[in-house]
Amino acid sequence: MDNSYLSHSIIKIEKVSIAYKMKQKQISFIKPYLRPLFFLSFFNLFLISCSNDDLPNAELPKETITLDGIITWEAITDAINAANKVIINGDAPNLQKPLLIPSNKKIEVNGLLKIQNGFIDAVIEDVAISDTSITVENAKTKYFAGQQIVISDDNQPTQGGGTGQTRRMGTAITITSVTENIISFAEPINETYTMAANAKVGHCKSVILVENAGNVSITGTGIVDQNKENQFDVEPLYINRVGEDVRYGCGVTVNGSYNVFVGKGLTSRNAVLHCVQFHESYDFDIDTLTADGAHDKGLLLHDVDNFRVTNVRALNSDWEDGVYLHNDATNGFIDEIYTENCSRHGFGIGKNSSNITVNNVIAKDCGRAGQFFLSSNITIKSFMAIGGGKDRYLQENRPMFVIMGLTNSEFIIEVSENTLAANGISVIGGSKNLKIKAKVKGLINSEASGNGIVFGRASGMYPKNITLLNSSITENKTGVIIEDGCENIKAIDSDITGNTTNVINNAGEQWNCS
Repeated sequence: MDNSYLSHSIIKIEKVSIAYKMKQKQISFIKPYLRPLFFLSFFNLFLISCSNDDLPNAELPKETITLDGIITWEAITDAINAANKVIINGDAPNLQKPLLIPSNKKIEVNGLLKIQNGFIDAVIEDVAISDTSITVENAKTKYFAGQQIVISDDNQPTQGGGTGQTRRMGTAITITSVTENIISFAEPINETYTMAANAKVGHCKSVILVENAGNVSITGTGIVDQNKENQFDVEPLYINRVGEDVRYGCGVTVNGSYNVFVGKGLTSRNAVLHCVQFHESYDFDIDTLTADGAHDKGLLLHDVDNFRVTNVRALNSDWEDGVYLHNDATNGFIDEIYTENCSRHGFGIGKNSSNITVNNVIAKDCGRAGQFFLSSNITIKSFMAIGGGKDRYLQENRPMFVIMGLTNSEFIIEVSENTLAANGISVIGGSKNLKIKAKVKGLINSEASGNGIVFGRASGMYPKNITLLNSSITENKTGVIIEDGCENIKAIDSDITGNTTNVINNAGEQWNCS
């Protein structure tokens, strides 16, 4: 059947849908008396765009397709293209490349989606800047178009992050074609990789990729497994080497998209990068999700807006964090977060983030419970640290909470009975205009300094205008330390007693306890 006319109409509908999404943010600027005319004109445009005399006789997408048994990548992809909703009750244990999810699709995963074991091969010719191919032996038997790979060598820097990483960085590539020994790709490479430096190429495939799409849901009680143990263990960078390319090496990765829902009991595990990540996306929800065993982060949000994250468990992140809002996260609501056994941070918010409300976070046995960095208008209504206090690989004693360069924010946080922490809370750098209700108890037996709260210098700046309100700082080696250079640090209706030393004040009259 020739469906070209149907495709033509669908493309027009999609264009109108995207145009409507863009117009939504402009409607508020239209004068009220003109709004009915605007909507009437837009609706007429929609009807005209959709009109086609043959359309009622066309074969429309099915509403739902259910897949059982052992399933292939091809079967799932065919179902996604043919139906609005795909229910995966069976297992797909050997996915050879990511499942690409377009707009207006619902995917329900109740079985297993697992990336197949990857290959890692030495290159047999040096790779130079501007090359668009890589040569390896018998490439055609191992690699094919659409697969995600990474190239690296011993000259590349190791991954950063302050955790003592051992793996190296590399260039992320999506294959366009393969001949006998040659892997080709579209964008020219921006680095040199040599045989003398043991250059290698290998698979680093995500399981589910949502890119430049809208109105997508990925739910279910099943498992998404990126199979990190059998992928090339390299940090994938964009081909221009500027930043981590989070389309690779993840369980579920969402990029440049809107109105996406992930959760309802879903588990994503064993990721080379992050179990679930959202980048440059907005208007999305995450609810009832488990992220387990990421190399980096269980859940990563980066450059996102207008989002809700609830009922997330992030466990066993090898080198980095449970849940982290990396940079530029705005207008978010977060509730019921549990992180455990994450090497660096249980939960954190990175720079340039604002207007975030966080309720009910527990971080257990993480290197550091929480970090809040160079952001504003952050409200933490309940955050409890249990255990933890030492980085897994560097074996350095850490403050349980670090608040650095934060402004106009409020915190309710608790640390108790910790034998590893350097400090319960460190308020440092240019932090200002903060209200903190803190309970820090029982660091007196810490193998490290065991301070309750420290106000101090970072990046050449000191905190100012900080209020401890209704706080309890007891049974620590030192209750409160205020370094010289801090301004207007005060405690109101707070109990700072029962510590080996209650207060060390080096800021003179800038400290006031009433």
